[in-house]
Amino acid sequence: MVLYTVADMIGKRNGQNIDAQATMALIRELNLGASPQTKTLLIGKDGERHFEKDGPVTVKELFEAVDKLPGQEKDAAPAPVAAPATEPAAEGAKPAKGKGGKAAAPAGLDD
Repeated sequence: MVLYTVADMIGKRNGQNIDAQATMALIRELNLGASPQTKTLLIGKDGERHFEKDGPVTVKELFEAVDKLPGQEKDAAPAPVAAPATEPAAEGAKPAKGKGGKAAAPAGLDD
């Protein structure tokens, strides 16, 4: 879990100062404005806001929000795309040679 705090336009990530540009980017990304109250956000790995509250937050409220998050990373992240299967080269076979005696690039990887 990563904890970001912003107070008086000074941002911190896990207690370490971050530069002003990163702080402003964080404020813009989260659509935060100047507020006299504390604002607490809980954003999951899926990028969705799972908890948002202005003013004081109790430990119980925060733990309940965390407990509602998906239990495993695979529940929060989209499924990875499988790479296409390729046939293994025959034993003792040499790679195809292209111009200049170098191995030819696989199809679809030309620049």
